[in-house]
Amino acid sequence: MTTALVYEDKGVCLQSANAVVGQLKSVLDPAVSVFKVDSLYLKTEPWEDNTVVLVMGGGSCSAWDEELGAEAIEKIHRYVMRGGRYIGLCAGAYFASAECRFRLMTKKRPLAFFPGLAIGPLVPMDDYLSLTAARAAEVCFKIRGFPQMGSVYYQGGCFFDLKEDTAAVEIMSTYRGLGKAAAVFCKFGKGCAFLDGTHPEFKWQASLSAGSDCVFKELVEKLSLQETFRQNIWKEIGIKMGFPLRKN
Repeated sequence: MTTALVYEDKGVCLQSANAVVGQLKSVLDPAVSVFKVDSLYLKTEPWEDNTVVLVMGGGSCSAWDEELGAEAIEKIHRYVMRGGRYIGLCAGAYFASAECRFRLMTKKRPLAFFPGLAIGPLVPMDDYLSLTAARAAEVCFKIRGFPQMGSVYYQGGCFFDLKEDTAAVEIMSTYRGLGKAAAVFCKFGKGCAFLDGTHPEFKWQASLSAGSDCVFKELVEKLSLQETFRQNIWKEIGIKMGFPLRKN
């Protein structure tokens, strides 16, 4: 059985994991089974050979080191090195960078699919997970080699800083105004990784704002207009990473 795995355990945002599952099911060939796995599964099961992609989404990756342990992290590293695929969104992007700097605290990380520094959050607020820290971030995303402007959901994520250019890293998206990389595609051994400081997994519908406060309504109004752009991002990810895609 061919599978796509979405990590869900301590420190993972349940809404993000659920959104990723739904998104993968909408773009991958139906022959690929999509399901959520925990740290024990990644540690003990022989998942690598039949896995199309491993996705680690939003949350707080500070808990993941202990939950996964050196054994599972090494398995993920080896999986990508030998030809596997990894998608890291927000926390998953911090986790897969060689170094991450969060609120001026810098930590080296072992996966290092991106060989530089992931820096965040970009909104200077004490509670980076609060609604007031959320943004409809304007980005310029490379779709089939051409830049497209649009907005995606941002909440506590990073930008990517690479001190030296390398052919192994391609900048896929930049934050408008900031001019910093918002998403990168990284070749790693025989495999690859797509890392994004934003949250393109969430689908926003105008109906979500019913009965909500003005801050959330404004966020929904902006992002609900970006569904075509958001889906184009996922199509680009699928093509770039060589997924078996659903035929329309």
